[in-house]
Amino acid sequence: MRDDDVISLSGLVLEVARGLERSVACVHRGHGLQGNEFSALIRLSRNPGRQMRMSALASQLGVSNSGTTSIVDRLAARGLVTRDVDPADRRSWVVQLTDDGDDLLRADVADLLPVLREVLVAPLGDDAAAFVGVLERVRAEVAPGATAR
Repeated sequence: MRDDDVISLSGLVLEVARGLERSVACVHRGHGLQGNEFSALIRLSRNPGRQMRMSALASQLGVSNSGTTSIVDRLAARGLVTRDVDPADRRSWVVQLTDDGDDLLRADVADLLPVLREVLVAPLGDDAAAFVGVLERVRAEVAPGATAR
């Protein structure tokens, strides 16, 4: 691939990411969520007991520990998560999704799916599954701490 093609490819990826981010942010704002709050809720919902250590959540969000604390503080103030000392390690905190948080997340996802199908899945058509595989390979390079879906 020529140098110019590489620059064009990276530009396209960034443009698509920004456009997708704008589309989903509108849905999240409609549910009172901002920034990485949706990502925190969805990650908690996918873990056993709907809970994670703060440090693991920070790693998966790609956010600093203090940034994660801010996110969790906002969510806790709304009753969407709780944060307690980890009984197995009193130096750590465990964040857990509440029933109210799960209800909000479900409502957000119900509104989000049609948007994602329209702006992401539909243009990919039959290539969607292959695209997921490609993105997972790229993510492994740029975000090695990220976990599978």
